[in-house]
Amino acid sequence: MVRTPIMAAYLKKDRLNTKAASRLAAIIDHWLLFT
Repeated sequence: MVRTPIMAAYLKKDRLNTKAASRLAAIIDHWLLFT
């Protein structure tokens, strides 16, 4: 829930870094699962 606006802002800030954004999303997903 929290990551959605964060990822949206991240994608808007760096649309060229889609790979980095996807990677970050995966890391955040893992972090949320382990938390």
